Amino acid sequence: MRSIFGLGGNKLEGEVNKIDKDIKKLLDEVEKDPFGRNKKKKEYKRLIEKILKEIEEHKESLHKLYGSKLNDLQDLENVKKYLGIYYEKLKELEKGHRVVIHPQWLTAWLRAIRTTLNKYKDELHNLGIIK
Repeated sequence: MRSIFGLGGNKLEGEVNKIDKDIKKLLDEVEKDPFGRNKKKKEYKRLIEKILKEIEEHKESLHKLYGSKLNDLQDLENVKKYLGIYYEKLKELEKGHRVVIHPQWLTAWLRAIRTTLNKYKDELHNLGIIK
């Protein structure tokens, strides 16, 4: 049986894969250097901005294809929230303010982003939107 949500799968799947790839790249870099020493802070901020833009474009694509039927997919909003928190910390560091990032917080943040994104992808797969 084919899902009624099976429209636009290739485009949406491409968008999700692009977001996933960029998030993996960010998280791998952050795991190695969480404080973004030297030029890394700017690189992290640019990558987060890119990911947030990709997420907005993906949400627009979902809305165009399915209307408001998918408004309850909260996981993507949570990914945005987690990225936004880290982005704000990077901005504070860039301004020269002292920012404390505890190793436990960083570990929890990395795990939350990975888990939430995987949960979102699983949800789209279960709806038949992506393969």
